[in-house]
Amino acid sequence: MDLFGLFFFGSPILIAAIPALILFKKLKAKNSKWKWLFSIGTGIIIYFFISAILTAIVVSQLTITRGGGY
Repeated sequence: MDLFGLFFFGSPILIAAIPALILFKKLKAKNSKWKWLFSIGTGIIIYFFISAILTAIVVSQLTITRGGGY
């Protein structure tokens, strides 16, 4: 995987894992299935949010031209 792919897919996962782990540790119930559900849900929501921001940045930097050629 090239560096761009690592940045584009790896950084949102890493950034989303941090708040999910913090939420997991802050919830008080020790053996609760909701603890896992809330922390995983938080990670997924933050992952999609960060991915949308990165996608918007990448798409805004593309140059779209009419016709052939580069």
